[in-house]
Amino acid sequence: MNESKSSLHYSAVFMVLCSVFQVTLPLLLGFNMTAYQMVFLGLLGLVTAFGLFKGWRWLAYMAFLPVLVVVTLAMARSFDVIGLASGWYMGIAVFDLLTGITLFMALWRAPEVL
Repeated sequence: MNESKSSLHYSAVFMVLCSVFQVTLPLLLGFNMTAYQMVFLGLLGLVTAFGLFKGWRWLAYMAFLPVLVVVTLAMARSFDVIGLASGWYMGIAVFDLLTGITLFMALWRAPEVL
C-alpha cells in the first residue's frame, strides 16, 4: 500500500496545482459563468487530491477520465481568450495533463497485495 500511496502522491500534487489555477481564474476573466464552472472543477479537484494523498486507488480510477476531459476543455478555452487568461488556461491544461500521466502510471502498476 505504501508504494501505491507514494505514486498517487505525485498525481495529487499536480491536481492541487491545477486546482489553484482553476480557483483563481475568476480574477482574470471576471465573474462569469465560465469562471464559476472552473472554480467548481477546482474545488472538486482539491477534494479529489485529498483522497489521492490518502492513497485511495478507487478514487484515482474515477478521476482519470474527468482529468483528461478537463485537459481538453482547458485547451479549447485557451484559444477563446487572449492575454494572460490564455496562458492561465494553458497552465491548467499542462498541470491536468501531468496529473493524467501520473495517474496512468500509478494505475498501470498492479496494487500491492498484503
